[in-house]
Amino acid sequence: MLALHDFHVRLGGRFTTVNGSEAVEDYGDAAAEYRALRETAGIFDLSFRSRICLLGADRQKFLNGQVTNNIKDLMPGEGCYAALITAKGKMQSDLRVFRLAEEILLDFEPGLTQLVTERLEKYVIADDVQIIDVAAHYGLLSVQGPPRGGIGCRAEFGNHNSNKTIRAHENC
Repeated sequence: MLALHDFHVRLGGRFTTVNGSEAVEDYGDAAAEYRALRETAGIFDLSFRSRICLLGADRQKFLNGQVTNNIKDLMPGEGCYAALITAKGKMQSDLRVFRLAEEILLDFEPGLTQLVTERLEKYVIADDVQIIDVAAHYGLLSVQGPPRGGIGCRAEFGNHNSNKTIRAHENC
């Protein structure tokens, strides 16, 4: 179940499943929601997506050898798009890779956590790398809509598991 499930219910959210994960389908009038998104902005709860973290001293070097993009030069706070492929070049998953201060976060399609984890663990031999499923600990919200020069986006979210509040401010 989505971490914000009750919030979506209060707004009239209707749910579906995507590869076994709960996702918001709509709030009763998909056409009106689409129109509003085209004219203003909308927030999408993408928390149904899969997420794992790589920890350990060798995490960046290890992942650089496993995916199709340059991970070794990412600085904390940076990210990139990459693909996880087999030794024969078959795509197993596309990934959004984010280098955080103490970990590397991988975001990918729902339902692929076991496949991605097993594929990475197969090549952890002498490297100091731990692979952890963190989907229950990270949410993912996406703000989308037409570009509006000079309009700022503000968000404030309370964490239901602690007293922490997350605040974000971006110029859109």
